[in-house]
Amino acid sequence: MNMILNYLFDPLCGWCYGASPVLTELNDIPDIKLEFMPTGLFSDAGARPMNNEFAAFAWEND
Repeated sequence: MNMILNYLFDPLCGWCYGASPVLTELNDIPDIKLEFMPTGLFSDAGARPMNNEFAAFAWEND
């Protein structure tokens, strides 16, 4: 059986990188194909603009 797993993640989210060990294991399974789909606060029409104020807020809360 072949399976495609779509992994939606925010490239600016530290928590998303926490899934790396599991993604590595899944990637080693021949019947599973991972499709990485970056998304998040800074994508598409609803994106939040990155400016100095928001960058400072993000650093303070990261």
